[in-house]
Amino acid sequence: MRLTIIDWIVIGAYFALNLGIGFYYKARAGKSVSEFFLSGRWW
Repeated sequence: MRLTIIDWIVIGAYFALNLGIGFYYKARAGKSVSEFFLSGRWW
């Protein structure tokens, strides 16, 4: 099975989205200890 350019774009977008989410929450959790342990109480 060969992957086309569309397949690689979808795979790249998926990983970019996951990295973006990870960096967003890393920065948010770094603000304080309660942000880290309680996730900012967003629920």
